[in-house]
Amino acid sequence: MLAFRRMGTSLVMAAALLLAGTPSLAAAASAAEIDGEATAALNKLYRQVPRAKELAKRAKAILIFPSVMKGGLIVGGHYGDGALRKGGKTVGY
Repeated sequence: MLAFRRMGTSLVMAAALLLAGTPSLAAAASAAEIDGEATAALNKLYRQVPRAKELAKRAKAILIFPSVMKGGLIVGGHYGDGALRKGGKTVGY
């Protein structure tokens, strides 16, 4: 039982060290960067799936995450910057 606790603690510490060394997680993108990437992702979606534009017109708001980073070692996690758009304007990040 003690061996499992030590192994679990070691894995958590290793994951924390790996995440701490990742610069993209440490520095959040600026609002302008997020808006630009969100617009590009939304335009790409509209080009690839024309019905998505029709659905967007009926939506109350759209939450856009242009890129999401995933990681995991026993315990998983996700990280990403996104924009909430309502009426074509960004109302939150």
